[in-house]
Parts: sequence; structure tokens; C-alpha cells
Amino acid sequence: MITISHHAFIRAKERLGLNPAAFKRIVAMAFAYGTQQHETRGKLNHYLKAICFEHPTNDIRLYGENIFIFKDGVCVTVYQIPLELRKNLKHKK
Repeated sequence: MITISHHAFIRAKERLGLNPAAFKRIVAMAFAYGTQQHETRGKLNHYLKAICFEHPTNDIRLYGENIFIFKDGVCVTVYQIPLELRKNLKHKK
């Protein structure tokens, strides 16, 4: 079961414009189906490594155009992938 921190709800509203119910659904999808950091390459992988230094965790998931950071089963924050790195995304089918 994934839980979501209060900070993550605030950041979802601020950065993604999502209400709590929509954010809960997306977090569950990101955790289940999101791309993990080790599945990325190039500039996107380097960007995610830099985020790991800010948030010491090994559970970063990409879903859509967003980065979800989890720690011990809790979504702690969310970022949007920068525009220049979105071209490096490979969406799962």
C-alpha cells in the first residue's frame, strides 16, 4: 500500500495542478507501472542521479512527464521532467 505525504500533495497541486483524488490515482499508477531510474539512459539518467543526491532514495519512478520520489512506501514529492529531457522518454506500452 502506497501512502502519500502532505508535502507531496502540496507539490502535486503546485507543480501539476492535480487535486488529491487525481493525485492518489496517478501515484498508484506510477508506482505500479512507472519507469525506474535504472531503465533510463543518457541525460535523463544523469538528471535523475542528481535528484538522488537531493533526496537520498533509490526508488524514483517516471510516469507520464513526471518524476515521483518514494521512500519506504511513501510518495514524498513529485517533479515535472524538464522540457529538454522529455524527448529522451520512452513510454511503456
